[in-house]
Amino acid sequence: MLGGGYPRGSLVLIEVDGRVSIPQYQLVMAPTVSNFKAQGRGVLIVPSMGVDHTIAKRQALEAGFTEDELNSLLRVCVRYFPELRSEPYVVVLKGESASEDYEEYASVAAELRKRTRQPLLYIVEVDTLVDTYGEKEALWLMRTGLAVSRMTGDLIMALLKPGYPRVAEVLGAAADVHLKVTREHGTLLVYGVKPRTNVYVLKMDTSEGYPMPKLTLIT
Repeated sequence: MLGGGYPRGSLVLIEVDGRVSIPQYQLVMAPTVSNFKAQGRGVLIVPSMGVDHTIAKRQALEAGFTEDELNSLLRVCVRYFPELRSEPYVVVLKGESASEDYEEYASVAAELRKRTRQPLLYIVEVDTLVDTYGEKEALWLMRTGLAVSRMTGDLIMALLKPGYPRVAEVLGAAADVHLKVTREHGTLLVYGVKPRTNVYVLKMDTSEGYPMPKLTLIT
């Protein structure tokens, strides 16, 4: 679809509309997440508000990764809440200061990068940043993270839901790749805004025993 994949050190913005479910939009990111882990590369995830952080673990196990592999390569950053269970792959953030939480996040990323000696993948569901720190601080976090990834060769995939027009404008301008996922007449569609691409029907393929995307070009 993109003629070669994502460039190193880039920002990929994935905008989804309100009619797209969590499993549907996660299909767009699933191949990249699995690819990074299969190559022994670290993956850091900031899940959306209200999304069960254990989904990332279940998806990794369904894709054939072992518990040891996901505990070594996967980190899911969540805001503290009393019922939160301690897991090796879970990073607990206070959610009080954007700068303090970024230092913790950056420290975890640096440890992963040093241990794997490879670029990292960041999956950031931007609504979490905005709802936790406010729009201004959320954009500061994204800009700071992008500046670092440009130097380290890491890949950032930022998922943005409806309701944040200013954030969409800023991240759309900064993004190297900008995809949109929508639904029309019950059909899930994906297309590129940057670079401009044709429209594809996006379906879930479970023939290998776990969900992966199947793209069909609309001609």
